[in-house]
Amino acid sequence: MDSIRTIPGVNHYAALGGLNVITFASKSNSGTIFCQLKPWSTRTSKEQQIQGIIAEMQKRFASIKEANILVIQQQYV
Repeated sequence: MDSIRTIPGVNHYAALGGLNVITFASKSNSGTIFCQLKPWSTRTSKEQQIQGIIAEMQKRFASIKEANILVIQQQYV
């Protein structure tokens, strides 16, 4: 997943094949990727803030026409 690994601000990611985290359905044509970002103190530019990272991911994933990829930010309740 070089598309994620090379985004400034992303520290680590983990992929789960077969899980749709939105619906918690297990399907062979679903997947979920969790990204851990670098500490705030090292993400000082606008591009490395959460909205910049999401925008970059959406831009890179737009070229994958065979998949419907949704980038969402974790919400805290």
